[in-house]
Order: sequence, then C-alpha cells, then structure tokens
Amino acid sequence: MKTFPVLVLIVGSTLSAADEEQVQIPKPSVEVQVVASRLSGHTVDADKVPVASVVITREEIEKSAATTVADILAEQPEVVAYDLAGNGKEAVLDLRGFNEGRAAAIFLDDVRINEPDDNRTLLSQIPLEWVDRIEIFKGASSSVLGGGALSGAIRIYSTRDEGNRVKLTGGSYSSGRMAAEHNQSVSFGKISIGAGYDRSDGFRENSESRQGWLRTGLHRSFGSGTMGLAYSYSSSRFGLPSALTAAELEQDRYASPYNKVDEDSFKTHLFSADFQVARKATLFSGNAFLRSNGADALTTGRYAQMYGGFATQARNTSGGTTLQMSTPIINDQTTLTAGTELSWIKLDADGFYTDVTGKRTGPASSTKTTENWQAAFAQIETTLMDRVSIFASGRYDWQSIDFDDIMTKYSAARTFDKGTFKAGTSFSWDSYSTSFVSYSTAFQTPTILDLFAYPLFGSNPDLRPSIARTLEVGQRFKQKHLSFEISVFDMKVTDEVIYVMTDPIHFIGRNENAGQSLRHGLDVSFVGRPRAGTTLQASCSYITARFDAGEYAGNDLTMIPKLKFNFGASHDLTSQLRLSSQIVCTGAQYVISDESNTLLKLPAYWRADLRARYSVRKWAVEGAIRNLTNNKYSTRAITDGFMTYFTPAAGINAEVAVNYQF
Repeated sequence: MKTFPVLVLIVGSTLSAADEEQVQIPKPSVEVQVVASRLSGHTVDADKVPVASVVITREEIEKSAATTVADILAEQPEVVAYDLAGNGKEAVLDLRGFNEGRAAAIFLDDVRINEPDDNRTLLSQIPLEWVDRIEIFKGASSSVLGGGALSGAIRIYSTRDEGNRVKLTGGSYSSGRMAAEHNQSVSFGKISIGAGYDRSDGFRENSESRQGWLRTGLHRSFGSGTMGLAYSYSSSRFGLPSALTAAELEQDRYASPYNKVDEDSFKTHLFSADFQVARKATLFSGNAFLRSNGADALTTGRYAQMYGGFATQARNTSGGTTLQMSTPIINDQTTLTAGTELSWIKLDADGFYTDVTGKRTGPASSTKTTENWQAAFAQIETTLMDRVSIFASGRYDWQSIDFDDIMTKYSAARTFDKGTFKAGTSFSWDSYSTSFVSYSTAFQTPTILDLFAYPLFGSNPDLRPSIARTLEVGQRFKQKHLSFEISVFDMKVTDEVIYVMTDPIHFIGRNENAGQSLRHGLDVSFVGRPRAGTTLQASCSYITARFDAGEYAGNDLTMIPKLKFNFGASHDLTSQLRLSSQIVCTGAQYVISDESNTLLKLPAYWRADLRARYSVRKWAVEGAIRNLTNNKYSTRAITDGFMTYFTPAAGINAEVAVNYQF
C-alpha cells in the first residue's frame, strides 16, 4: 500500500508538540444520558443500557470531514453503507448485517421518518447543520420502538442552541452551501428559524444536486414542563448516473453513458408538536405529527433504446400521535414507562412508461394504499444494590394495509399483529467497569412495495413478516483517559424478504421470504485521551451474515462486509486550532443478486479524510479533504447473472467553510 506513509503523517501530525495552552481533558462519558423510551424525557445512564449503543455528539460531528448525516453515520463500523444511486447523496444505511436500508427505525426529534412504502429514510433531507446529537442502538429494537426495527434504531436530535449563526461553504465539483440560523428568547418562549441551500455539479456526469430547506420552531418551558411546535420543509433534486461495467469503469469512472436524464426529486413537509408535564414524580409526554412527502423518479438506463424507461410519482401523507407516562413504582429505584402509539398513512403512486429521453409515452400503473398502525408498549427498569440494572420491555403492534390498483381493478388487504419483548441486565463491577447481557425480539411486516410492487417488479402479496431474535453480551470500561466497549451478538432472522431475479435479461424478479438467516458479530470501540486536547478513537465490527435455510443455505448475504473499521485522531494544536484525521476501511462483499456466491466479490476499499478548524472570537474557518489519497473504489455492485455493474465513489475532494456566530 504505497499511500500508507501518507496516513502515518496524517495521524502523526495530530500528536505533534503543541502550544502550552490546552483545553481541559473531557470527563469520562459515564455521565452521558440516552433516551430509554419511545419519547424523549425519560433518560438513563448510557452505561447501564444492556445493549451496544453509540452516541455521536455535536463536537464529534465538527471533528469529522462529513458533510451530511449519511456521511457521519457511514463512518461507524457497525453501519452497512453504500451509494445506491451513484450520486454520492442517496446512501443506503443499515445496521447489524442488514443491507437494504429498510431494517432500522429512524427518528427525528421523536418523529419516525421511515418512508411508508419501503421503510427507507431520506437522510439527505436532514441537513447536518440541524443535528445536535445522534444515538444509535444496535440490535432488535421493536419492543419499544415498533416494527421495522430488526437491526436497531437511529435517533437524531436537532439543535436548540442560543444565538445566531451564518455559514458559507464552497468546494470541489462547483459545490456551494449557505446556511443561517436564528434563535431568540422572548416572553412566551424561545423561537428559532433556520434555512439553507446546497448545490453541486457532482463528481460524475448527471450527478448534480440541488437542495433547499427551512425549519422553524417554538419551545416554551413552564412551571411543570415544556412544550414545543416545529415545522420543517425540504426540497431536493438529485441526478441519477448509471452503474458501470468493469470496462466502462476503467475507461471513465465519472461518465454516465446511459442515464443522462434520470433524476430523483423530493419535497417534504413535517409539522410536529410535543409536550412534557411533570406531576409529582410522574412524567407525562406526548407527540403528534403530520408529514407529507412527494417523490418523483425517472429511470431510463442502458436498455432504454429497446424498452424505454419508467417514471413514478408518489405522494404520501402520514400522521399520528404517541402518549407516554413514566413513573416510579415500588421505590425510587424502579421506573415504569408505558404508552400508546397510533398512526395512519395514505399513499398514492402512479407509474408511466417513457421513451429514451424521459418523455412519458403512457400510463403504467396507478395505485392507492392506506395503512393504519396501533400499538401499546410498557417498560420497567430497576436498580438493585446500586450495581445491578434490569430492563424489561414489551410491545404489541397491529397493522392493516389496504391496496387498490386502479388500472387493473385489483384490490387486496393484509393485517399483521405481533408482540415483541426485550429483557436485559447490566452489572457494575466498580465505577469503571460494567458487563451487560440482553435478549430481544423484533419484527418487520412486508412493506407496501414488497407486497404490491409495480407489475413484474417484485409483487408478492403473500409475504410473511420477518422476525429477529438477538442475544447480546458485552463489556464496558470507562475512566478519565480511556473508554472501551466490546459486544458479541447472535441474531436469528426468519422469513427475511429478499429480491430474487427471475428474468435477469429484463431485471425482473419477485420478493420472497428467504427462510432463515443468521448473523453473528463482534463490535469493538476504543477512545483514548493520552494528553490534554488529544483524542484517539478506533472501532471495528466483524459480522458473518449467512442464509441458514432454503436454496442458499450456507451462503453469505450480499452487500455486507465482514470487516469494517475506522481510526481517528484529533488534536488541539492551540486553543484556536484543531486538526482531525480519520481512516475508514470496508471489507470485501458479495454483490447484489449473487446469493449463490459464485462471482468475484466487490473489492475492499478504504478512505482517509483530514479536517482543520481555526476559530477566533465569533469566527471559525474550516477546511476538509476527503479521500486524501485519491483512491479509486466502488461502494456498490449488482449483477444480472451475465455482467456485474459497479457504482464508483468520488475521488479526492475538498471544501472550505466560513462560520460566523453572534
């Protein structure tokens, strides 16, 4: 690896002699609190939670070279990540050996934002400037958070800082970004408003992007609690460059020879309201939301000359409410949290045939779907002898889906219901060391697109829900200069839904329950602070994900790297200048649709990033270089049985930002 000496210099620079003026070493993270229930308000010590978890703070985000929420999540070894569309913006993210971005429940300020048609999440619509904190809970998580949390949950919280800020950014690929935020305390509470715009020509032909966003909010505290109102709007358009064969990749990895007109566009409105009221020792919490999302897509591709293309228009509206109560029982060491959750979804989708230029030539499909979801949940936590913490939770979900295909006059309805539970305990050996063990179950009903896809593209209305069972054992060690966590897990999934290619020439297939699959893994994380102002971080995940029954028994699941790790270093050269670096490595993986494991794997790849921040008074200048060594790699590949197609990643790129806070 000829570029390795460069990486040594990057890391070494963070450990160089520094100015005598240093920042104070942070206290150990034993004081970090995480949300332990469906809604915010009820928190527990992060070290007592009997599952592997990750907390990404605002400080850690600022040390990273990431520019999007997807970027910061993809840096985590336990996160399976790849570029689905080839534009560097629409990433697929999942946890614990799942590979389609549909097995994790994702929340923004307690509102679930998974898309109703396929359970994916448009993380590109959450600007990184909004984010104050991210909590990642790994493993089956349905017992409190509901269905669709087979692999875990990601909870994103927006910032509520005082003050005002303006940030201007420019960089490679003619990219530019501007964002502004205003926060002000007034007699009736705190108001905030933020807006921004982002544009880029992209690193490939037809990978340009345009995004705009707006957020407003009111937060008020009163004698016994708080209340908040929020509205956000996001509009985006992304070009969709094509995947390339190995020969095309070698000739020009940045070209898009076929999908020159393809694009995705989204418009999302989200209204939410929340409250917390304390009555003696009992905390009552509530949340209500209304969300509307419009998504348009145009796909032509390399066979459009023969078969034409396809365009879709989808409009979904969803709403719901969650009510929760947390109260001590028996004694102050035992807490009961219980609540109920109701939601509804309406989805209208239309499909159109197009010619090679994207011009619509006729209707292909028109569908209407409604979905209702009802749930009740409860959780109990207790502490014994100040050393043993016990958690137990259970939830019952009932879901109904009604589908109508207007063009074919086909109608269908499905109902699903499932109870899930989790039980775990942690034991504190002393003030530094904690062991934990847990067993949990989770489920995911087939999505609307799984059950009722467009004709010839995967529809299977007889699919069964996927069920996951996870056993996890771990150890934490945390003190002033060092923190360390290791966890081992065993997960069994029954009736996992996969897409099976039945006509590779036309990329036509069918969604099927794949029987049983197994995932075994090891997660390790380390954070060290050898001296004031210096932080070293390393983490690694090793996962084996295999089919355990059915046609592919014994074979590995596709697009899941067995090994992934990162190493980062940050050093405050002075009280004003910080230098950070990071290396992320992803192991080889079988390509999409190669369940038989007969083709060459997508090669392993790695990337090195460097970031610097200089701040003085109210000003800060930031610079970041990603893929510093200009490695040429692909994050995704798919096969039709005859040819393998690759999605290339960006080469070396950089950006500079100026931030003013007042």
